[in-house]
Amino acid sequence: MKNWDSLDEHGVCTADKDCEDAYRVCQILDIPFHQVSYVKEYWNDVFSDFLNEYEKGRTPNPDIVCNKHIKFSCFFHYAVDNLGADAIATGHYARTSLEDEEVFEQKHVKKPEGLFRNRFEVRNARFPRMP
Repeated sequence: MKNWDSLDEHGVCTADKDCEDAYRVCQILDIPFHQVSYVKEYWNDVFSDFLNEYEKGRTPNPDIVCNKHIKFSCFFHYAVDNLGADAIATGHYARTSLEDEEVFEQKHVKKPEGLFRNRFEVRNARFPRMP
């Protein structure tokens, strides 16, 4: 998923290398690689809102707004409508190991009671899979 147009950047952007890395991993795992761009949606629904809120003296968190509008809306609908998915999986608390029998096992980690989970809308609650 590409959310920022790196052609507009004057600094360092690793999006192209990240995409190449993801493609190589998919080749190794023998799974299809799909790429989708939400540059326009990110600018209109996330970044413009961030700038407006910042001008008002507020400190918005664009990651939360991105999750709401891009990941759990645009991307979710793309996955369902174009890839035949019935859910998406996301999360940062998975534990992996090089030992075959332990790969993808997760040790119990107390889930954070953070702003992201509080802002997650009920209408989406049955679709994503989070640890």
